[in-house]
Order: sequence, then C-alpha cells, then structure tokens
Amino acid sequence: MDTNDPMKTMGIYGSIGTIKYFLSIIDDNTSWRWTYVFRNKQEVNEKVESLLLHLEREGKFTIRRIPSDGGTEFVNTAFKTFCKKKGIAFQTSNAYSPEENGAAKRDHQSKLDRVRCALKDADMAHRWWPEALMYMTHVQNRTPMRRLGYKTPYEMVYGKPPNVKGLPVWVSVCFAHVPAVLRKDKKLSARAVKCRFLGISDETKGYRLWDKHILSRDVLFDTNSVATIVKRAFDRHNVAATIEFAARESPAAERVEVNTPATESTVAVGAEVPALETTGAVGATSKRRRGLIEAIPNREPRPRREIKKPKRYSDDQCFQAKMDKSIAKDILENRVPAPRSLKEALRGPHREQWKQALELEYDSLIENGTWRLVPLPPGRKALPCHWVLVVKYNADGSVERFKARLVAQGNHQEYGVDCDEVYAPVARFESLRLVLAIGTILDCHIHQMDVHTAFLNGTMEGEQKIYMRQPHGFVKRGHENLVCELLKSIYGLKQAPRIWYRVLHTFLLSMGFTRCHKEFCIYVQKVGIEWLIVAVYVDDLTIMSRSMSLINRLKAELSKRFKMKDLGDIHYILKMEVYRNRDQRVMMISQRKYIAELITKYKLGESAPVMTPQVPGLVLEPEPKLSAEQFAAQPFDYRGIVGSLQYLVRGTRPDIANAVRELSKFLSCYNRTHWEATMRVLKYLKGTSTYGLLLNGKTRDVTYEVYTDASFACLPKERKSVTGYVIQMAGTSISWCSSKQGSVSLSTAEAELIALSEGAKESEWLWYLLGEMGFPRSKPVQVCCHSNASISIVKNPGNFKANKHTEIRYLFTRDVVELGRLKIAYCSTTEMTADILTKGLPTKQFLKLREKLGVRDLELSPVLSGSVEQGALLRAPAES
Repeated sequence: MDTNDPMKTMGIYGSIGTIKYFLSIIDDNTSWRWTYVFRNKQEVNEKVESLLLHLEREGKFTIRRIPSDGGTEFVNTAFKTFCKKKGIAFQTSNAYSPEENGAAKRDHQSKLDRVRCALKDADMAHRWWPEALMYMTHVQNRTPMRRLGYKTPYEMVYGKPPNVKGLPVWVSVCFAHVPAVLRKDKKLSARAVKCRFLGISDETKGYRLWDKHILSRDVLFDTNSVATIVKRAFDRHNVAATIEFAARESPAAERVEVNTPATESTVAVGAEVPALETTGAVGATSKRRRGLIEAIPNREPRPRREIKKPKRYSDDQCFQAKMDKSIAKDILENRVPAPRSLKEALRGPHREQWKQALELEYDSLIENGTWRLVPLPPGRKALPCHWVLVVKYNADGSVERFKARLVAQGNHQEYGVDCDEVYAPVARFESLRLVLAIGTILDCHIHQMDVHTAFLNGTMEGEQKIYMRQPHGFVKRGHENLVCELLKSIYGLKQAPRIWYRVLHTFLLSMGFTRCHKEFCIYVQKVGIEWLIVAVYVDDLTIMSRSMSLINRLKAELSKRFKMKDLGDIHYILKMEVYRNRDQRVMMISQRKYIAELITKYKLGESAPVMTPQVPGLVLEPEPKLSAEQFAAQPFDYRGIVGSLQYLVRGTRPDIANAVRELSKFLSCYNRTHWEATMRVLKYLKGTSTYGLLLNGKTRDVTYEVYTDASFACLPKERKSVTGYVIQMAGTSISWCSSKQGSVSLSTAEAELIALSEGAKESEWLWYLLGEMGFPRSKPVQVCCHSNASISIVKNPGNFKANKHTEIRYLFTRDVVELGRLKIAYCSTTEMTADILTKGLPTKQFLKLREKLGVRDLELSPVLSGSVEQGALLRAPAES
C-alpha cells in the first residue's frame, strides 16, 4: 500500500469536501485494488484499520503481511500496535528505495493515466479527479490481467466473471427515477431527473450521480450522449491540428517547466495591474526593438560544412520520377531543412532570411497591439513562448517564403485560471465537398481567401488575463523583469481558435450572412435572386456564388476588416489540390502531393505498386497491449502512418476507408504483420497517386442518392458487423463511412437495418443543410439497400418477430420514409457501391466499385481536355 504525494489540484468527492490525497492498497494474490480519498494523512490509519477489520469479517482475504514505504502515516505506534494485535507482519522499505514498494507505486501511475484520459475524454475540470479515480479503480478490478491468466481480480475473489455488460461510461448522461413520494404533483411532475454518472456507491447498492450528488438504484443511461462528448473533444483536436505553427514541438533547449498553483482557490485571477508608464507599453519603434541582434550577437559563425545540393539523385527518387512525372519535381527538389532552434537558424546559411522573417513577425505583433509590458502579479505564472520557424513551398517544390511565428506554449495553461471555453467549430470535409459539388453543378465561381495571422485579430476582452514571457531575442532592454499581458489573442493559446471564430462570426453576421444551424462554418447571404456562400475552416475561406460582383464585394469588405490574402480561383485547400475545367463542367480534387510525401517518407520508391489496398479475407490479430517502453522501442511509426492514411480517407480516398478502419483497431496492440498491412495500403496509393474524386456537373441538378451496406458478423471473436454507406452528388462521393457496429446483430437483416439507419441519419443532415443553403429538396431521396428483409421491416411495421429486439434508434428510418424524405430501393450486391466500404474485395469487383465511388485518374479524366480555367491547371497550386 502507498499514499500519493499531495495533488496540486484540490479535488471533490461527495460530502467529504476537498480532497488532496489518495491511498492505494493492492492484494498481491488476486490483484484486487482498494482506493480511498481523504483530506489529510491523519485519516490513513482509520481507513486501513477499517478495511482490515472488514476483510477479517468477510473471510475472503487472509492478511499475513503489509509492505509499505516509511511514510509517517504508516510508521506510527498506533498502527504498529494494531498490526501486532491482529498477527500481521508490517514491513517498511528502505530509505530512497521506492522499487521495494514497486507494485503500489506503479499502481499510482496506472490509476492517474486512466484518470487523465477520463477527464480529457469527458471534458471535465481537474477538480473531479477523485470521482474519476474511484470509478477507474472499480473498472480495474473488472479488467482481465495477464499475470492472472487473463482473469479479472473480481473473478479471483468471487469465483465468477464480473457482469460488465452495462458498465457505463464515466459522466455519461443518465436519468434517475424520482420516487412518487418526492414528486410535488404526482401526475405532472417529472418522473426522472437528468444527471451525470460518477461511479458506483460503496455505501449503498446504487449509482453515484451528479445532480447535487444523488445516490440512486433506478437509473436509465443515455449512451448516445457519449458520442457527443467524444466528438466535442475531437473537434477541438481538429481545430488545433490545423494550426501549423502551434502544432510543432518546441526545441528541447527552450522548454521550461512551470509549476501549477497548489490549489485552485489560491490563484489571484483578478489581481490589479499597477499603472504603467508609457515607456513600458508595447509601442516600441523599429529602432528600439532590435533586441534580437543584441540578445544573439551577430558574430562570425564558427567553421561549418556548407549544405550543398547532391550531385546525383537517389535510385528511389529516379524510380518515382518514372512512376509519376507530374509529381517527380516536387520529390526531387532539394528542400531547405527547417531549423530546430532559433540559435541554429541565426547561425545557418539562411540566417539573413530568418532574421527578416523574425523581424517581420515581431513588427506585426507590435503594430497589432498584441501585448503590453507589466509586472507579473503575485500568484500568477507567465506562460513561456517560442519561435516556430518553417519554410513554405510552392507546389513545384520551390521556396515560397521563410516564415516565423511566435507561439505561446498553451500546454502550460491551467483550466479555470488561464482559459475556460476553448471549443471552436470548423467545416466538415463533407461540407466542403458539398460546396464544391454544388459549384460544379451550377457552374459557380469558387474563390479562396486566406486570413493573414488570423488568431491575432481577436481581443482578450471577456477572457481571463494571461501573462507571457517576452519573446526570446526581443527582450526589451531595461525591462527584463516585465512580462507581456496579452491584450489580443496569439497563436498557441488554447482559446485562440474560439476567439478568432467569434470575431469572424460577428463580422459575417454584420455583413448580412446567416449561419447554417446544421453546419456552423457555412454562412449564406441572399441578395435578390442571387446568393453567396462562405465555408470557413479556421483561417481558410471558400467563397462561392454565380455572381462575381458579390464575391468581389465580400473580398473588399474582408480586406478592410482583416489582413487578407486573395488566392483567386480555388486550387489548393487543406492539402487537397483542386483542378477544374469549366468548359467540360468537371472538377477534380486530389491529394497526390500528400501521397508523394508519404511514399518518400516511408521509403517505398522502389516498391512495386499493388492493385488493391488489402488482401481479401485476411484477418489481423491483436498483439498484447504494448507498454510505454515497448512503444518507444518500436522500429516503425505505426500510429503515425495510420493517422496519415486517415487524413487521406477524410479527404479524397474513400477507396481505402475499409482498409484503414481495420488498421485503426490495433493502435495499441500492433506488430510487424500490421505494419506490413499499412505498407500494402501505401503501395496501392503509390500506384494510384494521381487518383481523386471527379465531380461532374452535367446533371445540373442539386440532388443526391445514398447507398448502404453491411457485412454481417465479419469481425472474428467479436462477431460484430461492419457498416458502410456512401452519399453521392455530381457523380461522385461527398460523404462516406466505414465503421464497426456497436452491438452484435442477430441476423443479416438487422445488420443491414443498422447500416440503413446510419445512412438515413447522414441523409437527414444533408437534407436540412441543403435547405438552409437555399437548395430545398421537394422529392424524396433514394436510398439503395440490397437486403429485401431490411426493406420489408421499414415498409411493414407489423413484422414484429424480426425487429422486436431492435433498438428504437435504428427504426427511425421508418418515420423518415413515412414523412416522404426517403425512398428505399433495392440494389443488387454486384452494383452496391457501399460494398467496397465493408470488406476486402477481389481485384475485379474492387476496381468496378472504385469507379462507381467516383475515384478516377486525373491524367485520364476530362479535366485535362479542352480549355482549363486559369488558377486550376495553368497555375500550379501553392500552399496557403
């Protein structure tokens, strides 16, 4: 057993009050764990003695020996006397030898790992750590362990497996029954109260719920709410991932550890800032801010070998040139290596370019009034910051510019002190493809604009005061002890994306735009018979209209309010190249450059391409879960490559969706077999690097159709099915999904019904979004399914035996059909487009369905024939 070091964040647990410590006790024989939380260490003896007496009465455990460290909470006369009276040997480890009590120490780490994940996943404040800790212990005791022969501690103690079928997700939404005697009006008062699940009560046979802490036995859990919590967390991650500079890790030499306050209550959030002299504010001129040169002397660099271009290209580079001449130049181009630190940049061969980039960024921050210099208030911490240096390239591999960006290290921010609300929406990939499809069908003008230093446009009004250290290389002489009080947002802050979105949203509303409720990042403006649509992805704006005058007017207004970069006709967005031929009324979106980078990164230049991304019928088995040390020792970056493949699936490659779904199951339990499977996907992409989604606008009708399919019980051991659906518009796929079903289906009809409902949900979202954008549907959408049994269940409600056990949420398709928004039609298996999303297929069938998905070869598509719009193919796309 062992007690933790005091937690710096005071926790809460029921009526106990603020919690600072917890005690872990482990039974060495069964691995059963007990966890207690308390306010001070004086309570430890009472907890341990109470537990030992309880175990003695219960008779399931025989306590012979208690090892612990030499903490005073254990080494005292009272506890020694108690152990001696009970005939228990009490042993303490030697000083400075924590490994002698290793089991308890490691158990602390395991528990806190789970607690961190639970808090992050549920988006809960750190003060809830005791509640999460107690529930994680409950889960641990019901988790199979290798040392027990993959039995659970529960089974070792009670002789039977635990019932974990209905084990709720922590802080999931639930509804607690209100007894009749507590209702004011027995007929009209609510019979349940909405709560959050906190854990299992040790005092009663019931659940611990969060609504002034309720203990209840009768509880109904809403499992749908968990997806909302997870989506919110992933949305925030997606926003952060799009900020190129904030995502890079700072150099090791510049990392600074910042201690968080001891408790939440001791932080002086609203501390008064003393009045400043005008010389202390940020208004320094170019002459006064030349601290960069002073801080890092421009002395003659020591002799170093110059980086020279290679005299010859490697064999795999030459092979790639033969493989795809359109991307060979991008791969063969000798790129400037990004410096790992500011010192390296200012001593390297490109020091003059980096100096100019640093001074340009610093000047823009000063002109923007981003901060003012103030003394650091007592009790507050100043966030560290660092410079992120990158080289921006054109699509042909030539250097576009050297870019420097000052980034606050938001990972040191404390929730509730330095930030509160941080979520900011971004446009879904499905929404962006929808905009491009509508633009192709209606032959609209589609332009792009980029907001320069977007996050610097938001003010900190209404936000917590944040203090940051002066940027390295620009520390103001004579004011070295002052810090920057941020007056405006800056890159790296956790709330920066939210602040920017709020600023842009307010501006677009003032321009007469309306935000779509089904997609918070699509704005629509109606001007007479014309309309204007804007899709927002952080600082990338996609503008579409049939009227060029409306687009030019919006560009002018945006340029007045923000510092904008007009990119003209759409050609490159989110690592997707866009090619358009308006004469032929076609458009192609591809990620061939991104694929080329992956081929080069994983050294597959000499590998032979394959025809399909996965071997039909191949079953991958999970390895035992890897530890942190085993992860570090792995010779390959499995997680990194699967993440890269996921991005391709999200963008333009639905043909690899099923293969990547299968690989994603083994992110924590993979081996070389799984790695070879990822290499096969890359080899397939190598042979199809010029492929993408071909949009054909010759139909001239904004309509879509849905295909749904399921592979029944195809997952070994679990026996769960796989859902696949695809929604097509303009002759190509604009939305698709390949996912494992959440429950085991009892028949093919049930599996197909679940897939049908998932496709219907996506169709409903698209139906309402199109209506908000000004393209309402008048006819029902056709949904193609190749299961007559599922179609019968939807059309004939009287078929009771087939669906009496089916969850209600899967039967809502019936209501949508009755409302006239969906029309179910039968489709044969050989023509079912969604079949490619549920299983590995033979080559002939795979190639057929890939074409039906709308995935075509750019070099064989109509995009390259006839005249091509300026800004599409005649001008190579550049990174924005």
